[in-house]
Amino acid sequence: MPEVAIPAIANTYRPKRRVRLWAGAALVGLYVRIALIGDRLAPYHPDEQDLFNILGAPDAAHWFGADNIGRDQFSRLLVGTRFTLAVAFFVVVLAVTIGATLGLIGGYFGGRVDAAVTGLVDLLLTVPELILAIAIASVIGAGMTGLIVATTASFVPRLARLIRGRVLEIREEEYVQAAITVGMSDTRVLLRHVLPNAVTVIVIEASLLAGQAVLVGTA
Repeated sequence: MPEVAIPAIANTYRPKRRVRLWAGAALVGLYVRIALIGDRLAPYHPDEQDLFNILGAPDAAHWFGADNIGRDQFSRLLVGTRFTLAVAFFVVVLAVTIGATLGLIGGYFGGRVDAAVTGLVDLLLTVPELILAIAIASVIGAGMTGLIVATTASFVPRLARLIRGRVLEIREEEYVQAAITVGMSDTRVLLRHVLPNAVTVIVIEASLLAGQAVLVGTA
């Protein structure tokens, strides 16, 4: 095979990858900007009612139509973006913190600790995420706090199981075994060797959870 074939393929692939990266970054940036200034862009107050336009179809005055009590859907979408983004942010931070902690502890220490973590995770995984979120939200009550807690609880088991599997692989690496052999503390091994090598999995899963948090929260 000619040596020039591989660079040619790589050179044609890199521009496409950069275009996708910048396109994704632009969409995320637009979404964040709308969340920050959505109330100033909205043509109507989100709670303003037009009783003569209940369930009205989209038109020049109401781009997305009106809801069942006459509120402008487009204005509510712009203003609600901030709420949705805040929920997604807190859900991802909490789910990653709790799930990664459980996965790290269970995968690294093994034995009874791992059995306890795995049992809890398997128990929560038996209930569908959406059903679990609705059940928790019904107990805690309506509002942003209840939504964040419910959505976080539905995401933690899957994340904990994923991190645990990765930690089980990392624990068997030679550099980790060498660190344990020389007497390095468990906390230092986890923070210096295990966690940095599991960050890639955590970041990828966190990016996927952000979108799902919006969907679950809406549901």
